[in-house]
Amino acid sequence: MATNAQGFDEETSFLNDSRKVEWRPEAFDEFCRGVVPGGPFFDHVLEYWKEREKKNVFFVTYEELKENPKESVRSLVEFLRCSLTSEEIEQVVWKSSHERLSKLDVNIDKVKGIWPGILFNLYFRKGVVGWKEPVDN
Repeated sequence: MATNAQGFDEETSFLNDSRKVEWRPEAFDEFCRGVVPGGPFFDHVLEYWKEREKKNVFFVTYEELKENPKESVRSLVEFLRCSLTSEEIEQVVWKSSHERLSKLDVNIDKVKGIWPGILFNLYFRKGVVGWKEPVDN
């Protein structure tokens, strides 16, 4: 999954929410070079973008998922050559929704994390598309 060219918002959100890392002007350059988790964003997405037409690559953007989650799941199911009923697709959409996942205990917990200082709850922000806050807030 990719996001549009505003992908830097991914890193900005991550850095803003960690509260352990202050915003620094060089952060964008570090993100692009891959010095921070999640980078180099543009190189990573471009590699998959170039391969998106291959039959063994499924490429979807966050914006597409947010706009039409059922259709995105249907496309993924078709890509995987599976079959799901409409009810099963509804369950997949609900179980993978920001609304549900952001409220799970593991994602609310302010102690558990993958890496030291990077907690699970830092991966959940507002779940919306586009820039909603200034980069330097």
